[in-house]
Amino acid sequence: MVVHPQYWRLDSDSVQIAVESDGRRCRRVTVEFKAHEHFSRYYDDPEWELCKELRFKVRRNSVLLYFAFQREKSEAYEPKGWVSVDINENSIAFLVNGEVYLLKTGISAITKDYFWKRRKIQSYYDGKYGRSSRAKRKRMRKLREKRRKKDWRYKVARLIVTEAYRRRYGIILEELTLRGVWSMLRHIKNKKLRLRIARAAFLGIIRAIKEYASLYGVPVVEVNPAYTSRLCPLHGCELKYDGNRTASCSVGGKVWHREVAGTFNIMKRGGAPIPDEPIVPVVIPREVWTRARNLNHALELARHEKPKAVKLAAKYERYIEALRKA
Repeated sequence: MVVHPQYWRLDSDSVQIAVESDGRRCRRVTVEFKAHEHFSRYYDDPEWELCKELRFKVRRNSVLLYFAFQREKSEAYEPKGWVSVDINENSIAFLVNGEVYLLKTGISAITKDYFWKRRKIQSYYDGKYGRSSRAKRKRMRKLREKRRKKDWRYKVARLIVTEAYRRRYGIILEELTLRGVWSMLRHIKNKKLRLRIARAAFLGIIRAIKEYASLYGVPVVEVNPAYTSRLCPLHGCELKYDGNRTASCSVGGKVWHREVAGTFNIMKRGGAPIPDEPIVPVVIPREVWTRARNLNHALELARHEKPKAVKLAAKYERYIEALRKA
């Protein structure tokens, strides 16, 4: 339900809502609430302003309040430098001040998992209730693939845009269109790979970055995305990949990481200077950057984060030690 701005007011830890009126006075109901951490974050920030309308939902034993905040769009500034962004199926890399940060997303594994989950649900409910059963639709609605991917898109967009805004930099992106994406998919013969790339939502990530950039006033430049990962940024020759994410230059003989070459070429096509030699990207796992407030916080969390294989090995060693003592 939506409450008009004249019929509610906010106190420190409660909300007073007018429920009825006799023409002169309104009878109000006081609803005490426990503020979420995001409410305190935006409420104490002078850049954000509380919206006038209040939304709430009545549950069985509680009331869920929805507070919305808004801020004025920042004016576009003259960029002091640039941040180039290269979007791939399982990672998003961006180049800033001579360093390439590789944000792992793992979209392909998530797409495979949800594909087989849907197949399993369909095979069970189609044989038991029929193909158009209500039970199957209800079960399919509980899958969270779309919401999880949308959450990751906006988190990575916020991380990149806030880093550019903090440095007063602009952002260089690949100029992707729906027609260009479908043209790229037509050249992929493997059906499973084509499906995974289609569900990676490259356009959705670019749209989220542009949305945040317009909110903060960050300039955005789009360049031609053709062959950004196949050409050497220094010599312009074709890179020879060895089957992994690394390739060698036939002229200089240097080894390039695929995402590093992509960010360098995007930066070069945007007219910004690039480093004189390949660099090693800084890998940030998805479990880290999804919990980080900014890039520095993500690097700090990644420094203390152990890989899953290391955690399992330590757990297995403790298990063997407990068996020996027993």
